Amino acid sequence: MRISSLHPYFFAYVLCLFLPIVSWATPSETDTITPPAKGLLWKIEKPNGETSYLFGTIHSEDARVLDLSSEVKKAFADSQRLILEMRLDDVDMLALIETLYLPKDKNLAVMLGKEDFQRLFTALSQHGIVINMAMRLKPWVAMTILSFPKSQGGEYLDLHLENQAKARDIPVYGLETMDEQLAVFEHFSLDEQLMMLRSSLNELEHMAKYLEQLHQLYLARDLQGMQDLSQQLMSSQNPQEQALLDKLWQRLLNDRNQLMLKRMQSHLQAGQAFIAVGAMHLADSEGLVVLLQQEGYQVSRLY
Repeated sequence: MRISSLHPYFFAYVLCLFLPIVSWATPSETDTITPPAKGLLWKIEKPNGETSYLFGTIHSEDARVLDLSSEVKKAFADSQRLILEMRLDDVDMLALIETLYLPKDKNLAVMLGKEDFQRLFTALSQHGIVINMAMRLKPWVAMTILSFPKSQGGEYLDLHLENQAKARDIPVYGLETMDEQLAVFEHFSLDEQLMMLRSSLNELEHMAKYLEQLHQLYLARDLQGMQDLSQQLMSSQNPQEQALLDKLWQRLLNDRNQLMLKRMQSHLQAGQAFIAVGAMHLADSEGLVVLLQQEGYQVSRLY
């Protein structure tokens, strides 16, 4: 498989949830809003009565995930615009492909060493990636691919929603650009990326089990359980590695939550918006449910 044949969503949405996302922040003493432990669908109401919906996704093409509940289907049908983390139409494929590769004078096989690269390539080959491509991938790209289930050629939930919106002829908007999502990892040095990749390789044998657990928790609408699982898997005894993980999760979750909150305001003001983002963006004291309540919105769980 050529890298240009990989679907853009494969890279865009792997940044959002299939990496084990953890928020390390703790509520302040003055925080009076309890973070949600459960719930994927929330009704957002303005004081003037405008209503929108916030839906937590998992970036998966699993049939269990795509079988949307009646509550989610009704909320989507009642909405007149879809807002995703990123719109596929906004992706510059040539620029994306270039971003995934190391500079020509770098080689991942050399950077990792023979033994670790062989372990990596064995796993990457299950995703249809040939050895010449594997050697050219940036460490963070290889890491995210390891964290993603093998594609079955279907629609991921985000793309499924976008296609439904297009079928209904309602507009689709994005809260972030591809460059902004890629920047989460691009700002790390190659040495830092290699450290994270080696950490992922050490967890490789547990990845399939973890992904199934994550799906089960998602289907149970258990935000707290998803967070607990991530904390269990991603804790490190290495202080340097833990500091790096802390920085990654701050960029991956809390920083992006603030940006999403800012950019969804115009859609919330207009009302009838269906906002779909990774489910872990809803959790924690710095998640979107709490942030929206702090902004004065009435937020109530529907499902």
